[in-house]
Amino acid sequence: MRKNIHTQSKKKISRSAAVLIITAIILTISLTVFVFGADLSEMIRVHRNNVNLEVNNVRISTDNFLYNGTTYVPIRAVAQMLGKQVN
Repeated sequence: MRKNIHTQSKKKISRSAAVLIITAIILTISLTVFVFGADLSEMIRVHRNNVNLEVNNVRISTDNFLYNGTTYVPIRAVAQMLGKQVN
């Protein structure tokens, strides 16, 4: 009778351990998908800039914009006007 009770309690412990391990695996997978699948994009507001950009007395006719007090220009246009190769 004691063997039977001991065997039953071992089975209950084994089942509990299996359920705990499976639950841990499911939670780990769920959290991994949640963390790595999160959208990291952010909306920013920029303003078209009315700055005339010239390189070597030649006006560059490309759009530029102002964000947080800094004017951003297309680096390809500026680099090519300076005679640099852009790949």
